[in-house]
Amino acid sequence: MSHSIRTTHASLWTYLALLATTAVLLAFLGCGSDDKNPVNPGGGTTPSTTFTGVLANGTESGKLSITVNSTSLARGLHGAPAGAVTATGTLTIVGGSAIPLAGSYDSELDTLYLAGGGYLIRGAYYTPTDQPPSMNGEWVGPSGAGFWGCFLGSGNAVKVYCGTFTINLDGGGVISLVAYADTAVVGLAQVSGDDVAVFLDGTLSRNETSPGIKTVTLSGTDTQGGVLAATGELTVATNSISGTWVITTNSTPTSDGTWQAELCP
Repeated sequence: MSHSIRTTHASLWTYLALLATTAVLLAFLGCGSDDKNPVNPGGGTTPSTTFTGVLANGTESGKLSITVNSTSLARGLHGAPAGAVTATGTLTIVGGSAIPLAGSYDSELDTLYLAGGGYLIRGAYYTPTDQPPSMNGEWVGPSGAGFWGCFLGSGNAVKVYCGTFTINLDGGGVISLVAYADTAVVGLAQVSGDDVAVFLDGTLSRNETSPGIKTVTLSGTDTQGGVLAATGELTVATNSISGTWVITTNSTPTSDGTWQAELCP
C-alpha cells in the first residue's frame, strides 16, 4: 500500500460513513443522517446503547467503544426539546491502557463529541441502507489525527481487528478492520507518515475445507484508478489474520505486500 495508492476519497468507507464535512472524501458512500432515534428507532426507552469500532491513522490504531444515553436521546427526538445528552467511551490503543472518554451527543444534529487522554473525537450518526447504523468521524490526538468508525452493537456482533501491512517496494503502515454479523468487513489502511487513507470493503466467509479458518477478501480504489485486492485467512482459534495484497493499474500490478491483524483488546 504505497504512496501511489493514497486516496482522499473514502470511497469505500461510507459503510462507516465519516463526518458530513468529509462527505466528498466519502464518495465511498453518501450516507445521510437519520431523523429517527439511532438507539431505539421504534420509540420507548433503553438505558444505553453501545457502538463498537476502530480509531486509526498511519501509526496507531485501537478499539473504540461508545455508549450514548439513549433514554435522553429518545426524549429529544420524540417531541421534547432537543439538545445534548451524555455520552461516554473507552479507547484502547494497541500496546496501551484503556483511556476513558466523556462528552455529549447532540440529539438534534446527530453529532457526537468525546474527549479524554489527549484525544478529541467528533463524528455523526448515519443509517446506510445496506449496513448497520454507525457513528463515525475524525479525531486528533497526541500522535496526530485520523479517522474512526463504529457500528451499533458490541461483543460478538461487532469485532475489531488491528494490524499492520508491509510494502514490498518500501515502507508500511496500519490496517484496521471492523467485522459485523460475522460476514462483512470494512476498514482502512494508511501508510505511516501519510495523512490520507485507503478505505476498504470486503467479506468474511467460511472455509469449506478448513472449519477453523475463515477467508477475508478486501477491495479498494486509489486516486489514480488503481484497484486494491487483498486476501487473508482468519484463524478462529487465535482471532488472527494474515494475507497478501496487490494493486493493479491498467491491468498491470504496480505495488504489493503482506498484511496481518489480530483482534483488538
